[in-house]
Amino acid sequence: MPVRTSAEPGATPASDLREEVQSYLRGHSTMTLASASEGHPWAATVFYAHRGFELYYLSDPDSRH
Repeated sequence: MPVRTSAEPGATPASDLREEVQSYLRGHSTMTLASASEGHPWAATVFYAHRGFELYYLSDPDSRH
């Protein structure tokens, strides 16, 4: 679903978009966390939980990300 500003015809109301994001978060439990250090990119898949739009993740302390 394309996201449009509320002034555009066919715009998705913010409340609908918020519910779509919450539905997505409820339906998944993993995400990829990525960063770069000293010119090298790192990515790690982590488990997450959420409360509203706050994400909490678990990761091995030895993982590079």
